[in-house]
Amino acid sequence: MNISSPSSFRKACAGLLILCAILASLPAAHRTWAEDSEREYMSIKPEKVSIREEPGEKAKKLWVLWKYSPVEVLSYRQDWARVRDVDGDTGWLKKSELSHTATVAARRQDAALRSGPGKDKKTLWLLDRGYPLRVFSRQGDWLEVSDLDAASGWMHVDDVWGAAPAGKTAHPEQ
Repeated sequence: MNISSPSSFRKACAGLLILCAILASLPAAHRTWAEDSEREYMSIKPEKVSIREEPGEKAKKLWVLWKYSPVEVLSYRQDWARVRDVDGDTGWLKKSELSHTATVAARRQDAALRSGPGKDKKTLWLLDRGYPLRVFSRQGDWLEVSDLDAASGWMHVDDVWGAAPAGKTAHPEQ
């Protein structure tokens, strides 16, 4: 590409900006655990919540998230929070529908829930991508998690999206 003229240079710069914007908008599932732990994560408090296109009760409903689903908080506007889910989709919900309960979601399809912290431990469940779990403790790169029903065990941090305090035991709300 010849960028010797000012108009060619502007077009090249515009193309570069578009590429940067596309790369920045890639789903959060491609991020590492270290990058995840630097972001503000919260979880869904009620049994289910409608995610909306914009702040406001009358705004179009986009999809539903279930209790304990982790979300990344992107911004706040009055009583509303703009969030991103495990699939990278963004929308709005009321701040009062968010909780500080430590939760994660399976980062990929067939993520292994194990009997203990270690790749050599028995696989108890293969979880669907996005399956939400509460976090109870952390041992190195392993999280003790549960859906508070049948699925309880350990998952490697590379297999989950969301955050528990790095290197600390997570103490979720009751």
